[in-house]
Amino acid sequence: NIEEIGKGGFSVVYKTSYETSFGVDEEVAIKIIKDSHKNKQHFLNEVIYFYV
Repeated sequence: NIEEIGKGGFSVVYKTSYETSFGVDEEVAIKIIKDSHKNKQHFLNEVIYFYV
């Protein structure tokens, strides 16, 4: 069960769940980046900004 939850100029974000090795359902987001070096660099900058 995958649901699109966001779309922008350089990526699409989906929400889904999966069962962990402990049998627990976890919700996750999957970000698919459109193929371009500029878009990948933009994503890496986002990661650095939000998680470092």
